[in-house]
Amino acid sequence: MGNDLSLIVSNAVFGDGAAAAIVTAEGAGFCFVDSASLFDPSQREQVRFVHRHGRLHNVLSSKLPGIIRNTVPPFVKQFLSRHDLAPANVEHWAIHPGGAKMLDAIQEELSLSGEQMAVSRGILKKFGNMSSPTTLFALDEIMQETPQVGQRCCLTAYGAGFSAHTNLMQWRAE
Repeated sequence: MGNDLSLIVSNAVFGDGAAAAIVTAEGAGFCFVDSASLFDPSQREQVRFVHRHGRLHNVLSSKLPGIIRNTVPPFVKQFLSRHDLAPANVEHWAIHPGGAKMLDAIQEELSLSGEQMAVSRGILKKFGNMSSPTTLFALDEIMQETPQVGQRCCLTAYGAGFSAHTNLMQWRAE
């Protein structure tokens, strides 16, 4: 497809995956508490999709880990503060594993433990970055562990545009 460095990196780090979620008001599982989105079009050129010669190309800037470090953790902290929570108060994290440098930046800035990051790092190691489905793969793994009633999960993703999205969920019994 060409020797464009961004394309080569994209093809090296992205895996293929598909995921879907069934959301219902009944039964045991994670209950949505709140969600938020952030859009920063000033960073649009750093991570985006472009059409070239009839093919979709993913543009990934080498600046992306720094953008993630400076954008995602403050966004998540502000979001959690709406519920009088700090990152340490959230037991489970399903973070989009865009790459090891991005996970390192988020872990450091949110002061998350290795245990809180284990699922996201495991998904990156096992499947690579599958773009949007990746966070649902992490969420599925967390759900397979059957969290204790009342435990929380923060599902956080980021991507093209530049955009970031987060959901706070809490485990409930039937």
